[in-house]
Amino acid sequence: MENEGAVSVVIPCFNEEAYIGPCVESVIVSGRKSNKKFKVIVVDGQSDDRTPQLLEQLQVNYTELIVLENPDRVTPISLNIGIKYANSGVVIILGAHSKVNENFISMNLEVLNENPTADCVGGVIKNTFDGKSGELFEKALTSSFGVGNARFRTGGEAGFVDTVAFGAYRKRVFESIGYFDERLARNQDDEFNFRLLKAGMKIFFDPRIQSNYFIRTELKKLGRQYHQYGYWKVYVNVLHRQVTTWRQLAPVLLVTSILAYPVLVSLAIIYDSTWFSWPSVVIAVEMTLYFLLLLIVSGRHANSLWKTNKMMQIFWALHWNYGLGYLYGLVDFLILRKKPSSANAHNTR
Repeated sequence: MENEGAVSVVIPCFNEEAYIGPCVESVIVSGRKSNKKFKVIVVDGQSDDRTPQLLEQLQVNYTELIVLENPDRVTPISLNIGIKYANSGVVIILGAHSKVNENFISMNLEVLNENPTADCVGGVIKNTFDGKSGELFEKALTSSFGVGNARFRTGGEAGFVDTVAFGAYRKRVFESIGYFDERLARNQDDEFNFRLLKAGMKIFFDPRIQSNYFIRTELKKLGRQYHQYGYWKVYVNVLHRQVTTWRQLAPVLLVTSILAYPVLVSLAIIYDSTWFSWPSVVIAVEMTLYFLLLLIVSGRHANSLWKTNKMMQIFWALHWNYGLGYLYGLVDFLILRKKPSSANAHNTR
């Protein structure tokens, strides 16, 4: 029987030896301070680094920790294993790269109690970083120009929203609409929250709920991550036969314009036709405005030419890779009708 007063925190992980210890310990502290019955459920994808040994030691120190295995190494499968194991009225989803504030669990419960019509609540993710350029990555990843207007990234007033990260769900949500889609290597939380809203349920954002997330501070890794976000977003759209949020289309429109521009210019020259020259002019204006805005926004976040240049590179990595990933997704999932199992391996974790 479900324990309505209890809380379960589910953490999927694979090869997280650098992060899993601080993550689990922060949740333990938060759980104990909440004075509620709680469990921390880590679902390990059979890690081949020191993660299993670290988890064993953590279990010796903390009786609240439960470790389960997922041989498939796919995030939504790990999430579902943990959720199905949980015997609690509330389930909180967390990432292994995160650390939570001491009042994280108690604040989630408080916001759920304050908003009885909310089926999921979440808060602000504060980005944590290493290295001298880490601060610039953090600024880009909390900028509406960089990542859109999702409040869990940029902050904002409390209220109902279309998605949150690290959500606290009433267990009945899973019983009503099912679990995370196991076909999705990325964007499984976006898809689940979209399904939740379609079912007439509600998501509430409150900035008092806070957690910290260790972000990628290398352009190549960040670009790969956002390429995957864009790629898998298409499958979510195909799955539900609609665009989940219109803001997701901005990067793909930018990338499409940049790729189309030289083609249109060449055709305009070859055929000497306004059918191709006018679209070329429109795209040229669009690109000019984008790069001007890129320079202005980057300059506002920086106090030197080096930092401005670095900020421009980070914003560009976010926009270009997300948009390019989205285009790849359109080809694979919409045109070629591929299923997730047959998608290119480099587009998965």
